[in-house]
Amino acid sequence: MLKEVLEGIKAFAEFAVKPLIGIAAASAFLLFAPATIQATVGTTAFVQTYRSWIGALFVASCAFLLAHLIGEIHDWIGIAILTGMTSRSQRRKMERLEPDEKKRLRPYIRDRKSSVSYSISDGVARGLEAKGILLRASQVGTLNGFPFLMQPWAREILEGKPDLLNDTTE
Repeated sequence: MLKEVLEGIKAFAEFAVKPLIGIAAASAFLLFAPATIQATVGTTAFVQTYRSWIGALFVASCAFLLAHLIGEIHDWIGIAILTGMTSRSQRRKMERLEPDEKKRLRPYIRDRKSSVSYSISDGVARGLEAKGILLRASQVGTLNGFPFLMQPWAREILEGKPDLLNDTTE
């Protein structure tokens, strides 16, 4: 029983917004249009007979549209918050790089390389991969190692602040 109710709610929630806007506009016209316009259009008798149903349709469609709007605003705010949190987290990762990690990332920025090969046993490169800064471009390596790419967000941060790659211990 509960499953059927939830499926009904889900089906109603997926109902297209555009038809509801039309329903709300049409029912608003029928309810609030001056009598002279209703007489010209020929809806006076219809409105008098079905006014309560038209009103219910208007209220229901407006309520659904309002709920949909609130849901969209909620989703937008959630995405904005998540994006901000992710961006701050990514910046923090780049600001807290260890000297050996900075050394591995320099060729991407200073030499403008899109791919650099590191041994699969290179713990620093694998650590940067685990942090999501680098990604292995191929599962097939050579004697020189495996090609690694820098994530676009990491490149953007480091190109904007290349001093993050300066080694303060040297």
